[in-house]
Amino acid sequence: MGTPRDRAWGVASPADAVQVVQRRLAGPPAPAFAGGRHLVQAKAPAARLLPPMPQGGGRVRVAAASEGRTIGSAMVHTGGVAARVTDLGVDAPYRDRGIGVQLLASAAQAGFRAGSHKLVLEAQDSGSGRLTRWYRDLGFRQVGVDGHGQPRLEIPIARLMGKGGQGR
Repeated sequence: MGTPRDRAWGVASPADAVQVVQRRLAGPPAPAFAGGRHLVQAKAPAARLLPPMPQGGGRVRVAAASEGRTIGSAMVHTGGVAARVTDLGVDAPYRDRGIGVQLLASAAQAGFRAGSHKLVLEAQDSGSGRLTRWYRDLGFRQVGVDGHGQPRLEIPIARLMGKGGQGR
């Protein structure tokens, strides 16, 4: 049934939280695109989350793999009220399939287990604003900018994990 801390956050266990996020936030399959006169559906093999890998120094790597190779990952820096997410990326053929959301859910789980209450990150947006909008659609809010002018965003872990069914 999870620990008292898990129940206080509104989930039975951190593993259940990943399932909540996967169900509530996973995006549609890869988008269709116009290829000449025909509509072509981009296809990529199925992906799965790998177990979090401690890297030492309060860092945990979360990753997704397909066909034996890593297709997305993020680094989680734990050790405080906020867990910091860096280097989040998903290979192009696997984007728009909810893998980034699953990686964030795994990062939230790692932060939660380390005692953090929120996730923070900097959106390394190319200037289009698309990445920042994606984070905001997930429930992150901007709390400032980093030294390079990139948006600094945060979200309570409980919200990302779907506390009380209210997460996005």
